[in-house]
Amino acid sequence: MIPIKIRCGCGQKYAFEVEPVDGLMTYAVECPVCGIDGTAAANELLAQQLGVSRSSAPVLRVGRHDPSPTAQPPIPPNLFNPMATRPSTRRKPGKNWLRPVLGSTVALLVVGALFCARSLVQSRKPTIVRAAASDGLPHSLTELNAWYVEPPAGQNAATFFSQGFNALQIASLDSSDVPLLGKGKLPALGSPMPVSMKSTLAAIVKSNREALQLFADGSQCDQSRFPVDLSAGFEVAFPHLSKIMPAGQLLELAAVLHADAGDTKSTVRNVSAGLALASSLKTEPYLFSQFVRTRVEAVAIGALEQSLNRITLPAESSTEVLRVLQKMEDYDARGEAFGRSLAGERVNTIALVRNPGQFLKLLPTLTVDLPAERRDRMAKRLESGKVEGEERYLEAATQQLLTARRPAFPDRLKADDLVRQQIDQAAAQQLVLAEFLLSGMRTAAAREAECLAWLRLGLTALALEQFRLTHDNRYPANLAELTPGIFAAATADPFDGQPLRYRTKGSGYLLYSIGPDLKDDSGTRMKGKQGDLVFQVVAPAKIAR
Repeated sequence: MIPIKIRCGCGQKYAFEVEPVDGLMTYAVECPVCGIDGTAAANELLAQQLGVSRSSAPVLRVGRHDPSPTAQPPIPPNLFNPMATRPSTRRKPGKNWLRPVLGSTVALLVVGALFCARSLVQSRKPTIVRAAASDGLPHSLTELNAWYVEPPAGQNAATFFSQGFNALQIASLDSSDVPLLGKGKLPALGSPMPVSMKSTLAAIVKSNREALQLFADGSQCDQSRFPVDLSAGFEVAFPHLSKIMPAGQLLELAAVLHADAGDTKSTVRNVSAGLALASSLKTEPYLFSQFVRTRVEAVAIGALEQSLNRITLPAESSTEVLRVLQKMEDYDARGEAFGRSLAGERVNTIALVRNPGQFLKLLPTLTVDLPAERRDRMAKRLESGKVEGEERYLEAATQQLLTARRPAFPDRLKADDLVRQQIDQAAAQQLVLAEFLLSGMRTAAAREAECLAWLRLGLTALALEQFRLTHDNRYPANLAELTPGIFAAATADPFDGQPLRYRTKGSGYLLYSIGPDLKDDSGTRMKGKQGDLVFQVVAPAKIAR
């Protein structure tokens, strides 16, 4: 622990001890008399004692394309930068992450108004400051709902996808031998599809023709907002999240069937619709939505993998899908999707803590997997109504988490370590509500890296196909041959920053990311929590001349 002593501009002195993370305060502080923010001063003192300096890591980019405009408000680029007000000879000072609400004149008025509150002076304990409304992010459930922008009429992909969900004819397949939608499995890569499976899939695709057309229509829209009322907080329903995965699986089956039949146009349409289906969740500011998006994205990349083992995509078709993937990759490389969702989690968790009655009502459904002893402790805290410390801790913890997300991967993975530290600190301070609510965020960075890895695997696979089309049916010996012709730089694995692993294998190749376990398993597909994220072409289809 490092002792910090601050003298405020109003003359008040206050002191405390802190265990910094990455040389920074783990919470925000304010003067106990006038309320002026003292976090920047505390960070300055920490920097002097630790002798540290920092610079922001550059955001990784793949390809040569500009960020696409979005109808959704973007995450502010200098989100919660606690070092922004520190003088530096190396960079231009930025915008303060938590601007003092009071100017000097107002501060004097406040000092006078607080003169009667001597108890604040006696305690001399720093309090955690609420996040400033000027950070460009929502701070209430109403603001959060408005932040999830409704696209213009006729331009909302979610409208078409929702209609497609209602048109699905797959209810009886979950116990069947149908691959993906039932208990069956697709043939191994490079293996022929059995005649019986072809006929079964053809019947399923035919019965879902309307749904597949609606999914294709939705893929033509760049904006999306599903009909949910985020102002309801933790009581909001997300019915589309249970329907989007089977829809993605249907699209993969359709892509495989069409690829097996040599129908390039339909294959590309199915793969593109699967990617658009995943992308329809990218602006939904709810963390579980981004977890679902990652799974749907993996299914769409799986459809591409199956297709490239059965059919050769013409240059114009692979370029079409490549552009879609580049757009998606750029959005995730900037951290927009998961950044929005964590901003949403901040609003939801703090709103819930501020309403102990609602939290107590929802407690049985939110804590079904918790030991009874923890549920009882949470219930007692809520019944007491003494939740101010929980609220302050959550505000500071989520602000710091959003700040920790600023670097590019793999450094962004450290945000998960920070969450685990925050959970441990909350437990040590017996902040049972904060401990519980933060636990849902502890794997967000790893999930985001997985999302980005799947996109980069798909991008690289299409680049390899384009290379094969122009190099006499052969794949490159290494990924460096793809630059600078197709990629501006090597495609990095977000889990360790190294180039994606690649090697030729027979007439095909093996391409993979080391995955969330951070171990190179030599291309062994992930099972459970172990293994790699793999994209493989066993025997590519011959190029038509």
